[in-house]
Amino acid sequence: MGSHLFSYERTARLKTLQIDRKSVRIIAPSEAMSLRAARPRQGTITRWPSANGALKSLVERVPLEKSYGNLDPSQQEMVCSEYLRNPDFTECPVLEHLLMPIGRTLKAVDIFGYATDKKMLFAQVTFSEKERAAKKIEALKWYDTPNSHLVFFCNCQEIKFDDNILYIPWRRVERWMKKNGAYLQKLFENK
Repeated sequence: MGSHLFSYERTARLKTLQIDRKSVRIIAPSEAMSLRAARPRQGTITRWPSANGALKSLVERVPLEKSYGNLDPSQQEMVCSEYLRNPDFTECPVLEHLLMPIGRTLKAVDIFGYATDKKMLFAQVTFSEKERAAKKIEALKWYDTPNSHLVFFCNCQEIKFDDNILYIPWRRVERWMKKNGAYLQKLFENK
């Protein structure tokens, strides 16, 4: 047995970050909840695209614009589920209860529950344009039955029912969110 653990030479790279004590800000456990939930799971220093502008806003102490685009994807899914509980047009199915956690539970479905008419409700949420989401739309169609509602939130121009799928623009959800002042405030006060 040799004196080295490895039979070859390795170069180690150390990651360091120099911090000025005056610029350190202690964040209470109840603050920045969305950032805590969305932080990357692996890597000491890594890119963090889901933080959107929230991290910059926190560090620089500037208000974050209260927009749908400044929510991380899991929050966008949550807001869409809340919208389904209280939609702003009568043709929309109304979510009675969720049956599984939002997002990451089922392939092709972000929101799974049942509507007030007792039909199953399957919804997909994407920030993308409808034209770029063909695979997601096809996957959502797997859940099409006479006893189901299919809803697709995306970047489209208008509410439209096509091929048993109700398309709802995320901008519509954003307007709804902004009209609900207390909800909007709570969503962004812990960003």
